[in-house]
Amino acid sequence: MTIFALDASGKTSSVAILRDHKVIVESFIDEGLTHSETLLTQVDKAFNTAQIIPKDIDYYTVTTGPGSFTGLRIGIATIKGLAFPLDTPCVAVSTLEAMARDIEAAEDTVIVPVIDARRDRVYVAAYTMQFHLEKATYKKILDETILTLEQLKDITKGYLKPVMFVGEMWEKCYDYCKDTINCIPQPEGSGYIRGEIVATIAEQKIAKKEYTSSSSLVPVYMQLSQAEREKLDGKVKKDDSISR
Repeated sequence: MTIFALDASGKTSSVAILRDHKVIVESFIDEGLTHSETLLTQVDKAFNTAQIIPKDIDYYTVTTGPGSFTGLRIGIATIKGLAFPLDTPCVAVSTLEAMARDIEAAEDTVIVPVIDARRDRVYVAAYTMQFHLEKATYKKILDETILTLEQLKDITKGYLKPVMFVGEMWEKCYDYCKDTINCIPQPEGSGYIRGEIVATIAEQKIAKKEYTSSSSLVPVYMQLSQAEREKLDGKVKKDDSISR
């Protein structure tokens, strides 16, 4: 089984190809460039390096959110374009889960991936790790949601276990909560979304037959975009003026 994995949900991007549980190519870009400038080149390079073509791919997988509205659209559109011609099945992967699974922590630690949702809020979920025969499994204990920093502190305080915030907002959340709860700093070089992890999650979902067609792939925004909020605000103001 060959899986092509892609993430473009944030500032970084990653592409990987997994064949029979082994990574045959992976790339990661964090150069401050836009995905529209780099992603297609990154995809082409992955195919060329692996010496395969799209018809060799059994499944495509992509992070579908939450995250950057523009990044999610570009990533999903890219996978749709690759999968559609041969109707290759696709797997949607949670951005927060992929971020959490870049971390290996002690069994009594709660891993809390956090992504900037603007206005002092974060997209957040929470996971614990369990080990059996040296194999780690992740258990979700908080579904994906949006919280203010104060709400985040209240919830994590209730876990009564060490908490490790991971991802682009880990330091801000750590500083906000460290005087109240037992926080562990994110390990250096961790908390990124890598194509290999996205592909590994997809493997597990494929085993459960949790895949879909490319036409059914949709981003998980969890809130309105800025443009949509501004449009809605404008309608409200216009309606208010009419009512007066």
